[in-house]
Amino acid sequence: MRHIISAMCAVLSVFSFSAITPAATLEIQFDGFNFVYDANVSGGAIFDATSSSGGTGDPGQADPLDTMNFKVDGALVGSLNTNIFADLSISGIGPIPIGESVNVSCSIPPGCGTFDLLTNTTTGYGLALDVFDATISHITALGSLNIAVVGAGASAITTQDLPFGLAFDEFETVTFSFISTNFTTTDDGSNLTSVVASGNGNVTGTLIPIPPAVWLLGSGLVGLAGIARRRNAA
Repeated sequence: MRHIISAMCAVLSVFSFSAITPAATLEIQFDGFNFVYDANVSGGAIFDATSSSGGTGDPGQADPLDTMNFKVDGALVGSLNTNIFADLSISGIGPIPIGESVNVSCSIPPGCGTFDLLTNTTTGYGLALDVFDATISHITALGSLNIAVVGAGASAITTQDLPFGLAFDEFETVTFSFISTNFTTTDDGSNLTSVVASGNGNVTGTLIPIPPAVWLLGSGLVGLAGIARRRNAA
């Protein structure tokens, strides 16, 4: 009986410690992303420079990237520099006032559009997100164009198949953003009519935690191993 109680205590002790361990942050950094804003497409749309269509997992509709770095709590896990793409399509943005910001919000899936990261040359996703909230800022004073997009809630992630054994927690908010200081614009005197830009961006969210059942199994085996050692020593 003492052996059983000891094993249970070992399980509960390890599980309790794991439950209070801070969640790790997963970040995907990418650069070489080319994107476009066109006031005359779909009520004002932002999309990757390859195609205004998207969300199908087809690299032919996505913009090739230069690099893609995967970090956990700031530490580099791995990098890709071939067969990587970003597929962006957000519609219904409306006019963007010169030097100001606009907000787009879509509460009903599939939202205002999609943002996908592709990690192979055939149809398929590395990460597929539905876009529910977007803020587009044209900051003339800094000579830059900021685009920040937020996917809200569990439904933001529709598919993920990331390399290096990584995955975002689907029950946490995943955010992504792009920034560019290399862009050209046209306007009608009040609003932007088009933007052609290139820059870099990142996707940030919570790293998927190890399921509690796995923690219980692993810690239970540790406890049982300790019992076996004591028994053999006796």
